[in-house]
Amino acid sequence: MDYSSYTIEDFIQDESFVKWALNPNNDNLSKWEKIRALYPEKEDDINIAVDIVISLMNDVNEHEINEDFKKIWMNLSPVVRGEAPYQKKSVEHESQHKLGFWFKVAASIVLVAGFSFWYLQSIEDAPIVSGKIEVIEKSNPKGRRSTITLKDGSKVVLNSESKLSYSSNYGDSTREITLEGEAFFEVTKNAEIPFVVVGGSVTIITLGTSFNVSNFPEDEDVTVSLVTGKVKVMENNPAEKSGNKSYILEPNDQIKFLKGAKTFERMQYDGDGEYLWKEGIISFSQANLPDIVRELERWYGVNIDIGNGSNSMVRYDGIFNNQSLENVLKAMSFSLNFGFTIEDKDIKIVFN
Repeated sequence: MDYSSYTIEDFIQDESFVKWALNPNNDNLSKWEKIRALYPEKEDDINIAVDIVISLMNDVNEHEINEDFKKIWMNLSPVVRGEAPYQKKSVEHESQHKLGFWFKVAASIVLVAGFSFWYLQSIEDAPIVSGKIEVIEKSNPKGRRSTITLKDGSKVVLNSESKLSYSSNYGDSTREITLEGEAFFEVTKNAEIPFVVVGGSVTIITLGTSFNVSNFPEDEDVTVSLVTGKVKVMENNPAEKSGNKSYILEPNDQIKFLKGAKTFERMQYDGDGEYLWKEGIISFSQANLPDIVRELERWYGVNIDIGNGSNSMVRYDGIFNNQSLENVLKAMSFSLNFGFTIEDKDIKIVFN
């Protein structure tokens, strides 16, 4: 059975779970310990459910918990989630035993709600567990791109073979993102909380703007290209060569941080070639062969082998709008004078 969608109330209504919670040494021990190990993301739900069951154990038996909790939860779950204040139930026709039962359940649930409130809130990407701040990661393999909407409304278009990470409290008191690979950011303005991207050796800070960051580990530089607004770019852990200098970019400004030399190069870029990729368009400008191969491998999720060695003289310009790999290679082969074969995800290129 799949327990990944189990909620606190599901655990409490599970008869074998109740038996295990009341007596961890019973026959259900191995089953629930195994479930706890297989679903680490449910650890806090399980602990909360155990606390509720144990708090009730002196007043009702397991069957009473199982039956009565179903109707009680309908009234009290909004309290746990912070959606409504607790309304005391009318007890005119309840026995004294049941009266104690109701207040016991209410007290235990509200008490648990006190320390699990943030855990139970719905967060778009991942929950905050018992006050702990988690790291959320979004990644794409070769051949896939995706769009991510963050809690503050900012949008990130994440390129293939790229990874984005941020804390689960993003948007509350911080808006810091760590990027490995390439992404295009459209940042919602917030004058109180700057938007920060840490891309390898470089940090980019802005309040609200749009820009592209390319930070692939194997590349020789980190490149930031500004589209709208302003950003500040600085080096992380600056060496003596670059010092603590920061750069303010205006639209159409581009800055490269050269990883080897640990220096910045600032320039202007023309057009939108730096971020056409987010529209499904591959753009090459005076690209050499290693750059072409690396880009095509990322884009299409393939492996490319240059059969008779690389051609160091290659410089290629071209734009391909949502084209298949075969069409791209056909167009390139005429101008670069090579042949190619495609076998599933393995491509072989041979220069004539």
